[in-house]
Amino acid sequence: MTVRRFLGALAVLFFLQTLVAAEAGDGPRIINDRNTVWHFTNLVPDGRERYLIEEQRNAADARAEQRLAFGHQEMIGLISDVALRHGLEPELLCAVAWTESRFRPYVTSPMGAQGLMQLMPQTARKFGVRDSMNPQESAEGGARYMRFLMEMYDNDLELALAAYNAGTGAVRKGRPLPRNLETISFVRNVLTMRDHFRNR
Repeated sequence: MTVRRFLGALAVLFFLQTLVAAEAGDGPRIINDRNTVWHFTNLVPDGRERYLIEEQRNAADARAEQRLAFGHQEMIGLISDVALRHGLEPELLCAVAWTESRFRPYVTSPMGAQGLMQLMPQTARKFGVRDSMNPQESAEGGARYMRFLMEMYDNDLELALAAYNAGTGAVRKGRPLPRNLETISFVRNVLTMRDHFRNR
């Protein structure tokens, strides 16, 4: 090995040791630890490198398992249990969840609605949801919100559904549905899916 190659190898080794050092006093990392998953990023270092660069394999596996844990049948069971606890028809809450997210708990809409029940962040907070991507919490929050809307609109289901989609500011008690085509389509789709779940 030439002197130039030897010095180059030393420079690379020094760079890697600097890269894997998390912060002062934490000591160097073992870069070939089998329990470490390495991620590469082009973000400018800002003190969060340890979160951007590595993740424990067991944590990565747990996240992957969580994402695969819920199939449609599991979601139907989860949502149905929540609906019954909140005095709602299970088929109705399942229909809302299907229409909103197709039972996908990790989606975010272009408008910012999140999770299984597609709650806006302020609505989620109001109805006790801390993690909108958690299917159980999202279902609970969606059920509380739907129960609230049913009471607000004197059990007028179409108006309650319209408000779930468009917000209470756009829906007046005792008035016809808003002329918003998206809201009209949402209400029709939920009612159609409710009948589908009833016939399962």
